[in-house]
Amino acid sequence: MKRGFGRLLPLALLLAAFVAATVAAQEAPAELTPTPIDPTPAPAEPTPAPAESSPTPPEPTPAAADASPTPPEATPESEPPPKPPNYYRRTLQLAEQVAVENDRLLWGRVVERVPASGLGIELDYFNRRFDGSYDGQGHSAELLQPIKLHDPFGGHGQFLEFDPEARCRIRTFNMRLSYGVTDDVQLYADLPVVHQEGWLIYQFYPGTSVNLGVRTLADAFRLFRQFGRPDPIGRFHDPGWNFGDTSAGVVWTYLDTPHVMLATQFNVTAPTGLTANPNQAQRFGLGVQIDEGQGAVAPGVTEDLRLRVPEADWIAFRVQAGVDYYLPQRRRAPTWEKPNSQAESLKRLIGLQGDDRFIDAWGAPSHYLLTLGAELNTMAAVTFQFPYFSAGVGYLYNYRQTPMVDVDWRWERFFKASDSYLMGDAHALALQVGAPLLPLRLPGLINLGYEIPLTGRNSIVFDDRFQAQLMFVLPVR
Repeated sequence: MKRGFGRLLPLALLLAAFVAATVAAQEAPAELTPTPIDPTPAPAEPTPAPAESSPTPPEPTPAAADASPTPPEATPESEPPPKPPNYYRRTLQLAEQVAVENDRLLWGRVVERVPASGLGIELDYFNRRFDGSYDGQGHSAELLQPIKLHDPFGGHGQFLEFDPEARCRIRTFNMRLSYGVTDDVQLYADLPVVHQEGWLIYQFYPGTSVNLGVRTLADAFRLFRQFGRPDPIGRFHDPGWNFGDTSAGVVWTYLDTPHVMLATQFNVTAPTGLTANPNQAQRFGLGVQIDEGQGAVAPGVTEDLRLRVPEADWIAFRVQAGVDYYLPQRRRAPTWEKPNSQAESLKRLIGLQGDDRFIDAWGAPSHYLLTLGAELNTMAAVTFQFPYFSAGVGYLYNYRQTPMVDVDWRWERFFKASDSYLMGDAHALALQVGAPLLPLRLPGLINLGYEIPLTGRNSIVFDDRFQAQLMFVLPVR
């Protein structure tokens, strides 16, 4: 067995060698071209990088090879920024902001707040009628003092009665310009013009004056002229519109939260308005003309407090208090004529010797020094503010100190007898409604107000106190 295996082993090795040679011959090329040997040593081949796991892309088909290459898809770009609103649209947006954020007050002293770089233009019309006054006890009285002289002949009647009734009206048109330096600081200026007219209706009742030939109103005027006193002017009418007192100032809002706002306003008033002609002035009983301006420079300050109700911010309470102080000024006194030589004896006869309204002021100085002093204005109000409607009701109080007068003794007695310069105050109730003009595509607001006089002392009663206001807000840039 071992011997047979030994014989077969060389045969098996020979067969294996033949099979290996046949396989090698099939894998070799048909003709072998001898390769010349380069004497330069071959550079070391780089180590092949490991094959990536991604599959090899398929070869393109002939049709795909002939086709033009497809451009890559464009990536979506971001949308262009929106265009800024034009000037008109920005104006409407600014007016809407003012309408929503501010509690508009016609009868407050603090200027309407405008945002930074905003220009506010307010056009106000005021109408006031006056034909009466309050005396020192707060009772209603005539605008001009009546003249009642008792019978000097021992009877129980009267010598005469002279009772002038006034009918007057004063209108004011004011333009206010305000500019928002910042959201919290505004500058402003007021430019008013004023027109005034009035007339007297005389009620004359003669008594025992007929014994001296005084039977009519003209006779009574002739009698009074004998004492040097000028006749009262029965009618006054401005020939045109006159400037009132202009003012300018700054408003600083130093606290502004959703429910509390505090602001201070500083202002200066210039005496650009007319004072009444002394020989036609109501304060001297010589006519119906009143001052259209105060005649003096007046610095002033006002403090403003606003409280909005939490959970109901459409309700706001406003309290304001402001004071102006009018500096000294020089004013003209009335012009008295020279009395008749029989004036003093006639005064004694009819009981006018102690009535300083008929004092002999012939030759008295033509001017006097007047200091009106302090004037206080306060307001307490509640407003109901909605996006497109507002309403309010407020209580107003005005106080004026007793003026200081440096004057000749004759004018001093005449001013005292005529109640020319007294301490005075006045109380009033104010109502207001307003709405923005945005539904009409107008960048503004409209407000209407009315004041009702309540009481006062030594002050004129102004009735029919109506006010209309148009306010426009414009962006400066």
